[in-house]
Amino acid sequence: MAPLGDMISMDGWELALEQQADLKVTIGSVADVAEKVRRGADLRVYMTTEKYEETIYFQQTYAGESQAFAGLMSHHHGYVHHGQQVEQPNCSIFKYDMSGAFSQMKWLWGDVALDESATYGYGVYRWFVNDRWRLVYEHDKDGNRLRGDLDELKDHAANGTGPQVWDTRSDGEWDGTED
Repeated sequence: MAPLGDMISMDGWELALEQQADLKVTIGSVADVAEKVRRGADLRVYMTTEKYEETIYFQQTYAGESQAFAGLMSHHHGYVHHGQQVEQPNCSIFKYDMSGAFSQMKWLWGDVALDESATYGYGVYRWFVNDRWRLVYEHDKDGNRLRGDLDELKDHAANGTGPQVWDTRSDGEWDGTED
């Protein structure tokens, strides 16, 4: 088997960053991952512990200022919460980034929200990106075309090749308008 550093692509997925338990970078760079996420690349992370290995595919990705990036995922849980039966299933939203901590908000029946964020000592973090997206259409906050072809975007939607949408506003605030 080839050394991990030599295995750089699997069906478009590229190992872009590897961090050890102390978060030291051993392969790739944080800046490279942030730049690819900023362009709309898909993101996964593989993590190990003493008891299990885990790979997470993020449904949403975010790139912040400088080298900051994060992935978000949701997870539906059953009728058990911390070993106790609950009235209805619950759902968690997780955020992972390169800091070694994760954020978890859990919503329970009855509009109960719990912050179960934690730092967890993973053995290795391997961040994979799939930088396959291309810009088809872009508009400004008023809906005016900046570049691309709206008809091509419509064709992709009609043919089932779903678009990926991203927002380049840096303020992170939603102003209530559809843009």
